[in-house]
Amino acid sequence: MSTKKEQLGQAATQAQTALQNNQLDLAIQEYKKVLALDPNNVGAHANLGVAYYMSGSFKAAVEHFRIAIKSQPDLWKIIALLGMSEKQLGLNIQAETHLKEAFAHVQDKDLHTAVGKQMFILCMQAGKLIEAATVAGQLQAANPSDVDILYAAHRIYTELANSTLDRKS
Repeated sequence: MSTKKEQLGQAATQAQTALQNNQLDLAIQEYKKVLALDPNNVGAHANLGVAYYMSGSFKAAVEHFRIAIKSQPDLWKIIALLGMSEKQLGLNIQAETHLKEAFAHVQDKDLHTAVGKQMFILCMQAGKLIEAATVAGQLQAANPSDVDILYAAHRIYTELANSTLDRKS
């Protein structure tokens, strides 16, 4: 019979392998086993959140991401995914807070761009044109040939110009 430590290691390895192979149901099952053996395992909460996020179960993802960042508040990739999950659920105030935090810290270019695009959308929806322009400018600087970002920048600068002209008339 294996020890608790061996069971934990086996479940963690199987969970990670399943997640890497995009076997999300298996990953979720195995991360739940890890958490049954070690309920305070920050990595298991974070990765279970990732598996839920990837499967489109944003409410469950948010739950596990929040547990993970409560214990380790500098998990910037997890904070980014938390913000994107919250946005999917319509929790725009919380999403904006987490996306702003992540945007300032995430180093991964693709994730940084995804976070910035979500922030841009939230700012535009809230009528925060100056903030949207700032985000668009940062995205454009990091991705000068991304057509979607160029269009977003054009869109926001046109909106700002129209807004300025409307105030002058």
